[in-house]
Amino acid sequence: MKYPNSLRILICICFTSIFLTSACSSSDSGVIIKVLPTSLGVELPRYGLNLGGTGTYGAEQLRSNIVANPGFESILDRAIVIVDQVGPRSFTDDTNWLARTKGFWAGGSFDIRSGVLAGRQGKILDSARISENGPDQFFTDTTVLGLGKGDVVAVSGEVDPAIAPNWWKSGGRISVSKDIPPGSSGQKSVRLLAIPSQTTEIIQYFDAISDRAGKLLLVNGKWKLAFWAKQAGKTASLKLYFGRQQSMPFFNAEITPDSSWKYYEFEFAANDAGPPGVLTLAMLASNDEVLIDDVYLGESSPGPGGFRNAVVETLKTLHPGFLRDWQGQLGDTFTNRVSDSFAHKPTRYRPGNEYQIQYGLSDFFALCKAINAQPWIVAPSTLSDEEWTKFGSYLHQAADEYGFTDVMVEFGNENWNTIFRPGSIPDPITLGQVSDRGFKLLRDGSGNDKRLKMVLGALFAWADNVKLTGVYSKQSDRLAIGPYFMYKLDAGTSIADAIKLSFADDDVLLGQEEAVAKSQGKSLSVYEVNFHTTLGTSNSELRNIVVTSGASGAALARRLMQASLVGIREQAVYSFSGLDSFFGDSKDLVRIWGVTRDLSVPNRLRPTGLALAMLNRIVAGKPRLTDCSGKFCTLMTSLAFDNGKSIALVSANSVAVPVKLDLGCASGESYTLKLLDGSDPMRNNEQQPQVSVVDQLVACQKGQIGFTVQPYSLITLEKTTK
Repeated sequence: MKYPNSLRILICICFTSIFLTSACSSSDSGVIIKVLPTSLGVELPRYGLNLGGTGTYGAEQLRSNIVANPGFESILDRAIVIVDQVGPRSFTDDTNWLARTKGFWAGGSFDIRSGVLAGRQGKILDSARISENGPDQFFTDTTVLGLGKGDVVAVSGEVDPAIAPNWWKSGGRISVSKDIPPGSSGQKSVRLLAIPSQTTEIIQYFDAISDRAGKLLLVNGKWKLAFWAKQAGKTASLKLYFGRQQSMPFFNAEITPDSSWKYYEFEFAANDAGPPGVLTLAMLASNDEVLIDDVYLGESSPGPGGFRNAVVETLKTLHPGFLRDWQGQLGDTFTNRVSDSFAHKPTRYRPGNEYQIQYGLSDFFALCKAINAQPWIVAPSTLSDEEWTKFGSYLHQAADEYGFTDVMVEFGNENWNTIFRPGSIPDPITLGQVSDRGFKLLRDGSGNDKRLKMVLGALFAWADNVKLTGVYSKQSDRLAIGPYFMYKLDAGTSIADAIKLSFADDDVLLGQEEAVAKSQGKSLSVYEVNFHTTLGTSNSELRNIVVTSGASGAALARRLMQASLVGIREQAVYSFSGLDSFFGDSKDLVRIWGVTRDLSVPNRLRPTGLALAMLNRIVAGKPRLTDCSGKFCTLMTSLAFDNGKSIALVSANSVAVPVKLDLGCASGESYTLKLLDGSDPMRNNEQQPQVSVVDQLVACQKGQIGFTVQPYSLITLEKTTK
């Protein structure tokens, strides 16, 4: 269904100046907002952001080195077993979610994390599914009698059925080798065995959804291809290719590797002016055996921590107070968490090919320092006692090195969520036992560093889960929730009603859960927040209008301010980048979650990103409350900062509303007014920039500043500094 332009008049846009009273406002009366001397009582940092994981196909290409698994490392498998049945030397899971093949875990290890045997470790001799679709059973080298039903066991293995994960292979025989270059931090290289009549090739693909998205990764400016290589004899050659489908290659060369390890680096100037198409890196061996390792393809001068410069520049614009590193790392190890990119192994906690290539913590911390954000890290729920202790020592040293004042440490991710069951602990009682053990060891390892804040996630939609999670957790400082909003949109909803629905969620449950956490001596934080419009019967077209229009930025700002007003301190918007996502049981896509449309260039912000950047210009310190008088106040949300010199205001009204801000300012004082206009739902930044933040200088008159806020819009006001 197409929505004609004539429908736009349903949302008032016929104003002569965005800061003057609208000619089509439904009433001459407005509101008066007075900044009170009353402080909110909590020191607010800037609003945070989920950095998210890096990828190769979509908009999440975060790293300067675009190659996934550049060191050809093997897969780490780690998972959580919730014990059902116990034998003298065996135990079974209580679900079939691990779903591994017979013998998959043989040669691996187990680590009991709860109950009377907590801390006991041993080897897994064999594993099998107890029936075709049943749970896994594990056979151990030592007795496990004493395990109880519901106890948690972490199982680990390194089966590596795939040779050089993330790389495509073609032609002759390919294997991995423990022969690595001098000084390499990794453990393996890749061996291409070619014969005179056959070539052997390894390939990676990037930017592979350009058919629906256009170019999400631009190859412009100075790039380089670098790697280590050697050959077994003297006749081998290695062809190198990097280019975009339907265009001339950016780089094309052929070399003869030496018989000993040698570092090769090729810099080239790229101009990505051709049509969209998949990017391909190919390395093709001929005539003999060639070994390759530690491949780099990307910007010649990477940003801090090895992140793309567009990523760093965009993050500086968004200016988050916290950066959360959730990347799906529930099956990771401490060693892998702190390794560099060439040693970093893909990790997996669920069956199949769902393994992730992640950035390490040292790179993440360097990025946090560069953009002046505090780190929020997600610690794998599978860590052993020894790993928790090492983690504490490492974080203490990192806080010193990078000058962090707060380091949020979250135990796993959404333990209540069955999607993550192979790497999480749903029961609040058992979760409390396992997380308390880990947090205690982390504190001990850090020397009881007060900068480390222990975080445990809970289910926002179920207040009892928040309460029970806090009751059974003694070591956590914070309970964290994900107060997403506007979950559902049904077919037949008008555009005007859909926009209105995006402002419908109230702050009642937020306030109740903050009070629960406070009564338990804890703080309440927000680990993720944004639209979650994935339910209901609406088509993707209407959903996309709602989640990408200018009003979406005001709706997100309102949700953040709602949480601040009930006393919630740390909040992290979800997420930095993401073009679209499937919704419901359909194969349709909705442009949801990413506050950037993509990272092809810096600062390609969606309205949600514009709103975050606006708020983070003024959010800091102890905010002041405001008082609103007038009939439009029920749909106004406001909060003042900087001793009342700055203010953020969201209007969820469907009409333009005249506003007088009573700041007690001196006549003639100059203020900068910024507007994110959400009055036209058909404007977005998906194909070209249509929504932007508009600035205007305004002057105080008799202690007040007057302006008109447009429908579904965000305004920030800050005192002009010379």
